[in-house]
Amino acid sequence: YKSAYKNRSDYLALQKEIEASKIELAINKNSRLPQLDLVASLALNGVSNNFSGSTENIDSDNRIWGVGVEVSIPLQKRLSRHQTQKNKLVIKQKIISLKDKEQEINRQINQTYQGLVLAKKMYQSALKVKQSQYQKMQGEYKKFEQGRSDSDLVIRFQNDYIDAQK
Repeated sequence: YKSAYKNRSDYLALQKEIEASKIELAINKNSRLPQLDLVASLALNGVSNNFSGSTENIDSDNRIWGVGVEVSIPLQKRLSRHQTQKNKLVIKQKIISLKDKEQEINRQINQTYQGLVLAKKMYQSALKVKQSQYQKMQGEYKKFEQGRSDSDLVIRFQNDYIDAQK
């Protein structure tokens, strides 16, 4: 069964969707927490009356640096809370879909196996029928050689044997 799961692209796609939903859930949970961000900027300005002078002065002391810390605290967490609950439900639905897909794969494997077992039995019975038709034809041929049977019966048994071979 495990090799069947590994070779089914639809099953693997469902697994990846579940993993992606779990990552999205983690992101939603983290969005409800306070955030602390480091912010930095650098501006190089060249000041002159013309364009060429401005570009030459970029490397001079006209640099502006900015470093800071940004703190954001979500006050109302309703949207992220609802999004988290929605993601949990989506994950559960996808898990149910995955289990349904597993049952479908198992059912297909069992049907294929039963079909193979039936085909094997039919093949074995066809071999037995062929063998019995051959023996019947041989027996009738021996009778024909002894003069106790006619050619019509031998031909009929030969046709039965040919049909069994098919």
